[in-house]
Amino acid sequence: DIELSQHTPNTDSTLEAVLKSIKKTRKQAYAIDEEEYAPGVRCVAAPITNAFGKTIAAIGITASTSTFRKRMIPQRAKQVIAAAQEISKKMGLEKV
Repeated sequence: DIELSQHTPNTDSTLEAVLKSIKKTRKQAYAIDEEEYAPGVRCVAAPITNAFGKTIAAIGITASTSTFRKRMIPQRAKQVIAAAQEISKKMGLEKV
C-alpha cells in the first residue's frame, strides 16, 4: 500500500518500475536521476559505506541536462563512484 508520487513523466510510478530501477542501480553501483524529479535535471550518485558495510550516505552530482549530457554519464559515474569509494575507505571500509 505505497503511494508513489509522479513528479515528471520519467518518474517511476509503479512498484515494479521502482524495483527494476533498484536492481539496475545495485548492478551498476550508481544511481541515475534522468529527469525523474525535475524536468531538465540529471543526477548521478553512488553510496558511501561505513566500516560495517552499511550504506550511510551518498555522494552525487546534479546538473542541467543541457550541460550534463547523456553521453557524459559513464565518465561522471566513474568519478562519483571513485569519490564514494575514497570516502568509504576513510570511514573504515577495507574492501573498496
